[in-house]
Amino acid sequence: MLHCRTPLFMQAIPLIATLCLAACGHDDSAPVVDRGWQVYGYASHISCGTLPVLLNGNRMDLTVDGACSRVEVAGDHNDISINMVPGGEIRITGSHNDVTWHLPPGVRGTPLLIDKGDSNTFHRPG
Repeated sequence: MLHCRTPLFMQAIPLIATLCLAACGHDDSAPVVDRGWQVYGYASHISCGTLPVLLNGNRMDLTVDGACSRVEVAGDHNDISINMVPGGEIRITGSHNDVTWHLPPGVRGTPLLIDKGDSNTFHRPG
């Protein structure tokens, strides 16, 4: 009986294709809209729009610009700076996040700050 063997380089092609798709296939810096939220897996700079923002990434150094009315931080170990509108809401459900919030110049007040995670901090510069 004749046995044919697949050359080694032919066996590696499916593995190489899988690794490339995993590494190159999805851009977490672009938001995915899910149930009315802009969801980010990773980003270094984003702008708020009309939808609330959900941040799922870990170990981000992130600036969130625009007039944010609702932001949730679900990831861990992030350093985030957020520009909020008066009366906005920042909710943290992840752990070990440092969130610095800003209001427009000359505006007084504090956004609603909710910490449902562990070892998180809110900061107001100034």
